[in-house]
Amino acid sequence: MNTIHTNIHSTQENRIDNECCTIRSITIGLTFVIGMTFLHQWGNFQKSSILIFSISVVIVAYPLGYLWSLIIPNSKKFTLKEHGLILVMANVAYMHNSVYIHSTMTTLKAFDGKHIHFGYYFFFVLSIQFLGFGATGILRPFLVWPCELIWPQNLPL
Repeated sequence: MNTIHTNIHSTQENRIDNECCTIRSITIGLTFVIGMTFLHQWGNFQKSSILIFSISVVIVAYPLGYLWSLIIPNSKKFTLKEHGLILVMANVAYMHNSVYIHSTMTTLKAFDGKHIHFGYYFFFVLSIQFLGFGATGILRPFLVWPCELIWPQNLPL
């Protein structure tokens, strides 16, 4: 394959037969999302905040997936695509600092004394996140598909 990024293509070939959206990857990914979100949100209100980086998820998720494939009967081998999906899910939980609405709602409650109902808060955060992911999907042909726009810091080399 003769492309601009030959080192990317030489590290791992694309295997279409491997599944990535399995019960194993969803369960492990959701566990990391819920755990990281809880720890990050709890740490926001402490004097010393807790921050779990994505590399920690990479290191811990692979042994968990491999152990799952050994313990659970009739399960296939843990694949790199499942591992990648778990990392993508964990990165969503890692982006807690980019959700500025948490700070806004906390400031409104602390300084102005305004009570924000849970439903309003939940759907407002959800709509902001969906707008961000929707804009990403719309800009995908311009920012993701061209191989010249690969950001080297995102590659685990």
